[in-house]
Amino acid sequence: MDQAATQLLEKILGGQQAPTLSPLAVRLVDLASDENASIQDLTRIIEQDPGMSARLLMLANSPAFRVTEEEVTNLQRAVVFLGLREVRIMALGISLRHTLPLQKGDPQFYQFWRMSLHRAALARLLAQRLGLDRAEDLFVAGLLLELGLPLMMHALGPGQTDTFVGVLAGLSAQLEWERKNFGLDHRMVGAAALQKWGLPKLLVRTQKHLRKEDAEAPIELRVVDFARRLAEALFGDNATLTEVHRLARKWFGLLDDDINLIVSEALTIVGEAAQAMDLELDQQADLLAVMEKANQALARLSQQVAPHVRLAAGVGGETRRLQEETVVNTLEAVAHEIRNPLMSVGGFARRLAKLLESGGELQRYAEVIINEAGRLDDVLAEMTNLVKPFEPHLEPLDLSELIGRVCDARPGGGPKIKKHLGGNPVILRADRHGVEEMVGLMLDYGTHLACRGGGSVHVHLAGNGTGAVMTIFGAGASPESEGPLAERSFGPEMGMAKARRIVEAHGGLVEVSAGPKGGGFVLSARLPRQADNA
Repeated sequence: MDQAATQLLEKILGGQQAPTLSPLAVRLVDLASDENASIQDLTRIIEQDPGMSARLLMLANSPAFRVTEEEVTNLQRAVVFLGLREVRIMALGISLRHTLPLQKGDPQFYQFWRMSLHRAALARLLAQRLGLDRAEDLFVAGLLLELGLPLMMHALGPGQTDTFVGVLAGLSAQLEWERKNFGLDHRMVGAAALQKWGLPKLLVRTQKHLRKEDAEAPIELRVVDFARRLAEALFGDNATLTEVHRLARKWFGLLDDDINLIVSEALTIVGEAAQAMDLELDQQADLLAVMEKANQALARLSQQVAPHVRLAAGVGGETRRLQEETVVNTLEAVAHEIRNPLMSVGGFARRLAKLLESGGELQRYAEVIINEAGRLDDVLAEMTNLVKPFEPHLEPLDLSELIGRVCDARPGGGPKIKKHLGGNPVILRADRHGVEEMVGLMLDYGTHLACRGGGSVHVHLAGNGTGAVMTIFGAGASPESEGPLAERSFGPEMGMAKARRIVEAHGGLVEVSAGPKGGGFVLSARLPRQADNA
């Protein structure tokens, strides 16, 4: 550490304005190191602060910490139920809340304490899930993990924080900015402050900045750092939910459902801890922020899938045909890569929905995410199904009768379907169920394009000595005009990919193009005549 950094650290912790623990907190620290301390000793100290006494009673009666159905009405009984170590650690955390130079009215006050409380709750719940003995200590470790940030920001002069990346920017970005500008970072400040105050060594050790590859670091450090990453994924600017799910499997062997349950429980109980610490959180706003994160994750997954769907479908101006082995390998890889994070987001949204009042705006938002996740999961299932070879079972079919029947069975409400099938039967040997599915899928895509541009869908059939051609056309949007997400509906495009495979299994060809003058669409399926012994 250079001289300027040393001087700044001395200014933060050694000056007249340096933060100090209250006399009550100092006595609690001393008591924490006394192996002979009793419940009565702890109770007598806490009783000297009526505000702290009231908040600890509130904690003892909250769903997050309650261990009995009976209401706890006196402090000593609260200490008995909560346990000696948890009470003294929690009391210490409450007193430190008033030590930090970050008060109500500060624009960053809410962001800092929202992140801190959720991080603390996540650390405690994760520790309990892993069967660790020191879950209460890790709650406070999570709560105080970034205490060096407000201490450092408070000591800097005018203009020195103008380019700060922000409370929600993520730890790595914050530390990089601090080291570049001042030669030290807020984790160094936090560790020094905790040591100066004589707080437990565990709290000091958790100030270490872990990286993803630190899978062998002490379990307590990994728990607190993972809670930090998860809180950033929920409320920060950059981290994603899928990243922390992968890290949970690497560091702890936990499944997506385990993490989803921990998050939903934390969102439920954090309000109780906020009340006990005289902090006001807007839990509806917090839930909305979390759901927006889930929605963003879902959008990223959709963007990953979209180009592969379009390439397999052969639409959007794609003219070259990929080798089948390449298509199969690509779709299998995409389905495998996307399915786990998709299940994470869907399961997460379902758990959030259970926390909300039925019929409210947030409930509806959660249901939109759940439905969208289910739709994307169906797309992945279709992608998996698409790579399976189609083997037609040939029998004589009247294509005119079959296509007419499929058209007539279409549900109402969409563009009108106009049939141009001629008056004579068109007999071919083909797979009945496959051709029915193919016609329905191509009608789906034609209807999709017609709805975007307005107009009817025309179905034309022509037969000759070499086979038959079904053409579906209309004055709607052209396939090339579709956006990258096909209006967030992969179904029609994926259907065209499946229709293509059915036709090609018959030795035929599917073509997709714009109309003759660049507007509208033309979809055609050519089916050759099959020999009687085929």
